Amino acid sequence: MHGIKNYYWIVPVDSLRSSSNITFYPLFLTGTIKNDLDDCCNGRDIDPYVFKSSDTLKFLDDHQAESITQLSKILSKKQKKVQKNTKEFIASGNKEYITYYATPIKGNFCNCSFSKTGQLRTGYSGRVFVPISSFEFDDDFWQTDKAKFFLNQDFSKINFNVIF
Repeated sequence: MHGIKNYYWIVPVDSLRSSSNITFYPLFLTGTIKNDLDDCCNGRDIDPYVFKSSDTLKFLDDHQAESITQLSKILSKKQKKVQKNTKEFIASGNKEYITYYATPIKGNFCNCSFSKTGQLRTGYSGRVFVPISSFEFDDDFWQTDKAKFFLNQDFSKINFNVIF
């Protein structure tokens, strides 16, 4: 009834250790402007869904926009289904199907804190990531121990739509 929604989250491969929990971070593929990208890369908090009236609106240049388009294409073409869940709502009889995909990517990203206004609006208080450049599919990842650990997680316990 509500259609398909895609939420993009990122897990730094360096954080994948079999003795710890996996931490997922929101990845802003859409909605970011150059202001957000610059702020995040310079360590300032961002919320791409809020525009401050004191800002001069700066859009991504062609190279930055093309990099994000390239990343989006890799994510859609190279995704691997890692889990599928079905929720059945007894009272209404409706069903919700949730499919989780993963795509190992190499590239340049910036991360920073989610802004206080964003935290108040959504309840999420953590780091967020924005894509920068040089993205490529990392097919070798699937043969690693880190991949085995990642694939044995229960993704249904994570609220992926908390920000979006």
